[in-house]
Amino acid sequence: MLLLASHLLLIPVLCQAQFNYSTNNGAITITQYTGSGGTVSIPGTITGLPVTAIGPRTFDKRTDVTYVTIPKSVTHIGDGAFWGCSSLDRVTLPESLISIGVWAFHFCHGLHSIAIPNNVSSIGDSAFGACTNLAVFTVVPENDSFSSADGVLFNKTQTQLVQYPAGKQGAFQIPGSVATIRNMAFTGCSGLTGVAIPDSVTNIGDHAFTGCGSLTGVTLGKNVTRIGSGAFYYCSGLTEITVPSRVNAIGELAFGYCTNLAAIQVDPLNADFSASEGVLFNKTRTALLGYPGGKKGAYAIPDGVITIESRAFDGCFNLMEITIPGSVTTIGSAFYGCKGLTRISIPEGVTTIDRTAFGRCAGLTNVTIASTVTNIGSAAFGFCVNLRAVHFLGNCPTVGRDLFERADNVIVYYQPGAIGWESTLCGRPTALIKP
Repeated sequence: MLLLASHLLLIPVLCQAQFNYSTNNGAITITQYTGSGGTVSIPGTITGLPVTAIGPRTFDKRTDVTYVTIPKSVTHIGDGAFWGCSSLDRVTLPESLISIGVWAFHFCHGLHSIAIPNNVSSIGDSAFGACTNLAVFTVVPENDSFSSADGVLFNKTQTQLVQYPAGKQGAFQIPGSVATIRNMAFTGCSGLTGVAIPDSVTNIGDHAFTGCGSLTGVTLGKNVTRIGSGAFYYCSGLTEITVPSRVNAIGELAFGYCTNLAAIQVDPLNADFSASEGVLFNKTRTALLGYPGGKKGAYAIPDGVITIESRAFDGCFNLMEITIPGSVTTIGSAFYGCKGLTRISIPEGVTTIDRTAFGRCAGLTNVTIASTVTNIGSAAFGFCVNLRAVHFLGNCPTVGRDLFERADNVIVYYQPGAIGWESTLCGRPTALIKP
């Protein structure tokens, strides 16, 4: 009996030994799990104090954890607390729970269902994002903040779509009560094939549909006013999309890396945006905003464009040649990853080339830069591994660090009589252009 009693007394001590923790105002926050995986029981008390929180990244990428028991004392699960616990197939959220942080269970591929208890009043963006086997959310009717319908997680009044289960397959009709699609609401929903966005929706959040690779059809409601940054990022199944008339804000990379997107269209009544040849511009066409990733071959930017906005051509692998007109003054971080480009000529009139503007253009071999260019940002030609020659036609501009990072074979050429040149530029040798 004494041995049994001693063994039972040791269990809490051994359990506590699997965790690092901090103490604040008489309560314990678990900060790191150090155990051997499998089934994990988080203790309700440590050193006589209640465990009330699981801190950020506590179980970060612990792929060996399969089941977690969370005690009734816990009120808060921190940001990314179970991020990447891909083998976690069961977790029971206690009734004491009040908040679930951003990305709390992101990439927990083993989860099949989640029940939201009645006291939860806060759920962070993508708390259950990219859980590829998660098919259903349920919410107890007593919860005053959240609800579920057809396995999808909404706020209580269903004016916000909070999270779509990434394991759910097929097309989805968003209910007509929804006004906002939350940030990352559909992130990683690889089985989503189509989505109809009703006229009630005004806001499509940042990265709302990122990584929905099977999504081939999207209908945007006529009252959408904002399409967030990266909203349809890496939706490789999309071939065409139309921006409705009331949209007045489109974030960077809203349609980035959509490698089969052949055209971006805009309703002619839109007061802020326009399209030409399937390319997205501001209304006056002085700024080029987005080039569809599935468009192939050569492209001549129309005369009158002043700014090529950041991320406008990101990941346009099929772009083979670009002609930049003399009206352009600023090239943003625009051509990152355009591996099909082999030569670039920056025309007179351009003054600024932003950081990473031509980063990872792996096919680029030769660049000519006009005399008007006075500023080039960091790593503008970084990782251009086949770049051999950059010809500057004017004085040495101000350049950011790592201008030619990993472009180890490039030689920089400059004109006789140009000033500011030394024997190297950002670690690469310089040489006079021969007459």
